[in-house]
Amino acid sequence: MPRKLPEEFEGQELAALCLASTPFEAEEIEIALDGAGIDYTFDITPVPQESVLGILFGSIKEGVMFLVPAAKHDTCVSLLDREGLSNLIVR
Repeated sequence: MPRKLPEEFEGQELAALCLASTPFEAEEIEIALDGAGIDYTFDITPVPQESVLGILFGSIKEGVMFLVPAAKHDTCVSLLDREGLSNLIVR
């Protein structure tokens, strides 16, 4: 499996690729990256909720930020575009 611990990328520049706010989105991203043999890691990060209550009360949930080697970023963006996941890409 290409998913790695952040420490395994020591000395490499990582770039934020995409943000999954649901387990289903995270699974879709993992399937796409694994299928292409792309090494990646992730970080749990706060995601502001875009609902009326979230805006009024500042509700924040956690999401998964996928990180890839900077040299592979453009390839990964193209891959996620082809997989219909372009709405999750961090631009």
